[in-house]
Amino acid sequence: MLIISSHGKVTDWCVTCGARAEMIPLSEAALLARVDARTLFRWVEAEKVHSTETTRGSLMICVGSLNVNQT
Repeated sequence: MLIISSHGKVTDWCVTCGARAEMIPLSEAALLARVDARTLFRWVEAEKVHSTETTRGSLMICVGSLNVNQT
């Protein structure tokens, strides 16, 4: 069983979805997708997943866009 902490989870506007969405840090999203952070970052760059950057520079991933079957 995988448990994602609610500490880093936020609800924010996802520009790509055009709606409020649950956003989680890159490291937690990588765990959820069962890939390393580098792979997930490549998905962000390829726009396979939706993301936003916080004012502190942290990358947040839209959970709704995170398909655990990405290749």
